[in-house]
Amino acid sequence: MIEVGLGGTWDCTNVVDADVSVVTNISFDHTEVLGPTLEGIASDKAGIIKAGSRAVIGETDLALVGGALLPCGRAGAVEVWVLGTEFDCTANRLAVGGRMVDLRTPRAIYEEVSCRCAAPTRARTRRAPWPQPRRSSGHPSTRRRRRGFRRGLGPRTP
Repeated sequence: MIEVGLGGTWDCTNVVDADVSVVTNISFDHTEVLGPTLEGIASDKAGIIKAGSRAVIGETDLALVGGALLPCGRAGAVEVWVLGTEFDCTANRLAVGGRMVDLRTPRAIYEEVSCRCAAPTRARTRRAPWPQPRRSSGHPSTRRRRRGFRRGLGPRTP
């Protein structure tokens, strides 16, 4: 998964040829680069969609969905899923360690899908699989870790 940092059309991540492109919410973000209108921002964000890919649109404002869908058609997306039409989250409940959701897609209904919190996962995957540069002793990452966590293993268990 690669997250676009600024818009979509001109973002450096646009060199990636993804099978699935997702446009989540559309709001007044980076207006100095993307422009002053939500419709223009929607069109720019949809610039990540490539020919032959699948597009997932998570915006709920129908006017903005149209602004994002038009580039999908121009790009030649083979399949487009729009939140509330082709897919939806039908239930979203608090659960131990995260959320429990029910999802509807064009192909199936998924009930009680566990969405765990990112914090414990991040603690377990903190160490990268490649060599990391040495950091000076004043860098925040070299300070003592929070009590209750062991390096890379998550919370302590009794």
